[in-house]
Amino acid sequence: LTADLESDALAWSPLGDNPSVTFVLNEPTQVSLGLIANMHDKRCVAVGRFILHHKQLIYGQGTEPTAVSAPMLTFEATLQAAGGIGCISIRVIKPQRVVVTDLTGKLVFADWLDVDARIPARRGIYIVNKQKILVR
Repeated sequence: LTADLESDALAWSPLGDNPSVTFVLNEPTQVSLGLIANMHDKRCVAVGRFILHHKQLIYGQGTEPTAVSAPMLTFEATLQAAGGIGCISIRVIKPQRVVVTDLTGKLVFADWLDVDARIPARRGIYIVNKQKILVR
């Protein structure tokens, strides 16, 4: 997988304490950003904050371009959900509506949460606000 990323990806970075990726596009281009994580054992990856910096390069008379900052886009997770043994643990960072369904679309839970919650659930895969959760 690492060899594929090195040869095919526009940019990539191994996960660590403070991973970041930098790349330059020479013309307006639509780009898809993604997260690939090799996981084993009982580990999981959660994206807590995502920041996209955009800088426009202005070419003047010199050989080096000048970077001009554009608006920064930031995404911060406002809900963290994890499956446990017989339950779904939900941590809300800010008050919001939480909807839990099973894979058939059957509604399991729907309520406005402003505090952390544990929802009893049978074994299976659930969707919590568009996030897949496994309950053992």
